[in-house]
Amino acid sequence: MATRAADLSSDVLGQAGVAWRLSGTGAAERISLTNAPDSDDDERAGERVLECAAADTDPNFAALAAEARWLLASRRLKAGEPALAMRRFNELVQGISRNRDPAVQQWVQRGVRGIGDCMAALKQWSEARSVYRNYISRAVEGDPDLAQVYLASAEVGRRQGLATHDPVAFDEAVDDLHALLENFGDDPHRSEVPAARLLIGGLLYQAQRWHEAETQLAKYVADAGGNATDTIRYQLADSAFQLGRFADARVGFEDLLRRFRGPVHDPSDELYQQAAYAIGLCYLREPQPRFVHALFAFQRAQTEFPKSKLTPEL
Repeated sequence: MATRAADLSSDVLGQAGVAWRLSGTGAAERISLTNAPDSDDDERAGERVLECAAADTDPNFAALAAEARWLLASRRLKAGEPALAMRRFNELVQGISRNRDPAVQQWVQRGVRGIGDCMAALKQWSEARSVYRNYISRAVEGDPDLAQVYLASAEVGRRQGLATHDPVAFDEAVDDLHALLENFGDDPHRSEVPAARLLIGGLLYQAQRWHEAETQLAKYVADAGGNATDTIRYQLADSAFQLGRFADARVGFEDLLRRFRGPVHDPSDELYQQAAYAIGLCYLREPQPRFVHALFAFQRAQTEFPKSKLTPEL
């Protein structure tokens, strides 16, 4: 994200005395003004230049004003002030959205995304999704942020589904992720692709769409060079179990138990308990059930996890 955002900065604003860059990722991401040493005085001077540029109403400098307004709003968002940032993004979008100059419109479009990001930061999931969908509908070919917006839209859809127990929100999030993968899945350099595979795999697994979940999670693991959390490993093994491939599932569950016995594992025991008892179930579900193997698997699970809630059931 940082590189693509920096690539959109204009030479005009730099000539006015301010250059900028994005640094960090996620919650630690920030926008720095880079024309002078990084000090409080320099930052304040840069802010004053931005405020003057943002207030310029000369049509010849509309692109400069748009970029300055976007920077001012984005800096407030990165500083943890989403309500103030949203007001400034709104000023950008409403103030110069009628200017059809592509140099202006790129910042207006980014302002639309900024409004969605502010709403997401304020946990206004439904409203944020509507804004992201607006962005997607207006995006032009080659939009450098479109993949990120698809991912953001899917994430707020997932959050909305969790908050309201709305299966439609989950389905819409899956649709966003499918669109992202369809448009960008062949680009090995996009970080959004593995993130999308991980998110869609989890959503499909939650929806009990086992085959689709397994496909996306397996691609995620392959793209990650075989690295995966134990939660993903469990979901892959359980998907195989639900699809009736009990031998494959058992291999996955046994691998999880080996990892549990190793020096590093998930701090929660629950998925390992599930895996331990699932090994016995795999033996029972085979075309020719192996009852003795199942019995020993259940006994080992009972010994390893004596306080498991699964013990009375089995």
